[in-house]
Amino acid sequence: MAGTHLNTDDGREFSGAASLLFSEKNYATSYQTAPQFTLEAAALQHLPSEWALGASGYIYQQLGDDSGAGARATEQALGADSLNARVLDVGPIVTYNGKMGGVPVSLKLKYTHEFAAKRRFENNILWLNLGVSF
Repeated sequence: MAGTHLNTDDGREFSGAASLLFSEKNYATSYQTAPQFTLEAAALQHLPSEWALGASGYIYQQLGDDSGAGARATEQALGADSLNARVLDVGPIVTYNGKMGGVPVSLKLKYTHEFAAKRRFENNILWLNLGVSF
């Protein structure tokens, strides 16, 4: 589920997306990852050119505990009572939607920093998405 609101009068954009991920059981390791929920959001200010600047982020949360003998073995090896993970993420975003050499181009560059992690690593992530129409 996703949505975007762009106010064409002042150039402000607010976008969001929610997703649920269900994983298949890994029979080789007897490990079943719990369902995972992600909520993403972005707020951008479009400039008079084709550029926009803003902030984006997400919340990742497992909705239960991993299961199976592989999950129990991992818990035991780590001395953990659960493998239920979560993390928050935020950072700047720059977009460009215009033409280069007469070709429609969409560019998105964002850097995010994860924090408040529970039962997973925190990362710094650099994303570059480029779309070209031909």
